[in-house]
Amino acid sequence: MIRRDDSLLSALMNLDNSPCPEYPGLKAYRTTRQVSGQERTVVVTYHEALYLGQWPGELVRLRKLQDRLQAIQHQVVHGVRRPTVATLRQRVTPAQIKAGPPVRDGVHTEIHETGEGPTFTYSIDHQALMQWGQIHWGKTLFFTDQATWS
Repeated sequence: MIRRDDSLLSALMNLDNSPCPEYPGLKAYRTTRQVSGQERTVVVTYHEALYLGQWPGELVRLRKLQDRLQAIQHQVVHGVRRPTVATLRQRVTPAQIKAGPPVRDGVHTEIHETGEGPTFTYSIDHQALMQWGQIHWGKTLFFTDQATWS
């Protein structure tokens, strides 16, 4: 398994130094790593079209999660029957899980009990979403035992 502090993570973020002139918009990085106890060639590619294609899907997921959380928040503030803290957690957690990792990690929720009942707030961490996109979107990793691949 590749550790998160490995130089491969750095390569994922810094593919700018490795363009492929024969394929416009494509950048690649090649290295070797121990993967599951065996030496493997790892090729990381980045393509601008893939990056731009992944953004709209993530924005749709973010918008759907925001709509769900707004509805929950509206019920807490304006609802006739105010939900309990346990009920809020039961509604918020599945909504976040369904959104997927980049959106889930970029949206922070807080549920608190007060004397007047529960409070619920959420916020979007734009910097976390941008960092996730910089590391993951537009990239493809190939693991092979073909040492001659470049």
